Amino acid sequence: MQYDNSDNSGIVKLIEAQKNLNEVYFVCFTNKRNESYRKTLEETLIKNADTIKYLRIGWNPTTKILSHLVNLISLDISVSLSIVKNWSNLERVSLPFL
Repeated sequence: MQYDNSDNSGIVKLIEAQKNLNEVYFVCFTNKRNESYRKTLEETLIKNADTIKYLRIGWNPTTKILSHLVNLISLDISVSLSIVKNWSNLERVSLPFL
């Protein structure tokens, strides 16, 4: 899904309605940063964390979402290293199937 950093209530409802969400792909095509938007998406995904196997996002996670993804077998975080200065939220993450 491509997003524009605006209202995310529709995508949140769509994620919440899923019974077996196992592949998630969010790409950010804008330089605008909206941490609250991404945080809301991540918090919603955490509710389905036990079924997610594939995650691809275009930002550095703002929550501890990765710690909740116990069945994750594929992870792609596509961000420019020059933009992200702090990766501390990835410390102590355990991804047993990755």
